[in-house]
Amino acid sequence: MPTIISPRPTPAERDTAGLVRLFCLIADRWKLTVEQRLRLLGGIARSTHWEWTQQHPPRSLSVDQRERIAHVIGIDVATQAFYGVNSENAATHVRRPHTAPNGEGTALDVMLTGLPGLAEVRRHIEALGGGSAVASLLASYQIPTSV
Repeated sequence: MPTIISPRPTPAERDTAGLVRLFCLIADRWKLTVEQRLRLLGGIARSTHWEWTQQHPPRSLSVDQRERIAHVIGIDVATQAFYGVNSENAATHVRRPHTAPNGEGTALDVMLTGLPGLAEVRRHIEALGGGSAVASLLASYQIPTSV
């Protein structure tokens, strides 16, 4: 049987893989269900999510998916800037009652409404955490190479 050599991933493909891994790490820290992960990623299929996380990440992401992941990363960074890096409060913030920008429900409830909800939560928590702290933490945020 001939050996199949797969092409090396391009920088864009490596970036995509890193974004998916980082999203998964944040989702694990936030203790999100698979259904919540699917909705935050824009309603991808369960089989797509399984393939991305268990077999191989996608070669590319849509603009919408990249924006959604960017908001999740921004929210995670802002909560860590506000509460402290890797603190339990930062990890549980999105699930606690009355953390929604409108004061009703949780930030996660708002995030699950779609892209506008993700953007709203990100703006809200970044305003609480202070722009300069978020900017410096985001600049040092490193995408892991393995999960």
